[in-house]
Amino acid sequence: MPCGHVRQRGLPSPDSQATLLRLQWVQFFAALENDAMKPFALDPSMTTATGTFYPTGHVFALFANEEAARSAGQALQAQGRDDVAHATPPMILEHVVRTLGNADAPLPSVGAEGVIVRRIAQLASDGAHGLLLRAADSDAPETLRDLLQPLGPLAAFYYRRLVIEELVSAPAGPAR
Repeated sequence: MPCGHVRQRGLPSPDSQATLLRLQWVQFFAALENDAMKPFALDPSMTTATGTFYPTGHVFALFANEEAARSAGQALQAQGRDDVAHATPPMILEHVVRTLGNADAPLPSVGAEGVIVRRIAQLASDGAHGLLLRAADSDAPETLRDLLQPLGPLAAFYYRRLVIEELVSAPAGPAR
């Protein structure tokens, strides 16, 4: 029996395994470069004085799954919407829903923003992904509704100063 490296039949050689691993990394980083959507990050400007999620001047839209959200994000970017952030269900539950904090302790509701955060929580619990996009000063609610509706969101909320416009209503039942 000869000495040296013995390769079992059907298994790739160490060299081809390394090549495959390099190819996977190249594909991974290429995908990152092509995905211009940034990850969602909550900052203090996106909350009310009491700390509840209220990103004034933004739309928060929820989609049935990651593929639908990414597809919608790419479509929005293709239409010139550069400020789009993707929020996974865990991000939504950890960052957005957590902003309710103890708001329910003194009163049963913190207003419309609390009700909407609870709806967002339900959709995220069912697997919905979110997109946060900055609205232009010239955007009217009807314009944003027309922009989003063809993309198939489960729900979409436009956070304006002192009012939240429901652009798309969430259907009853879990996200698909």
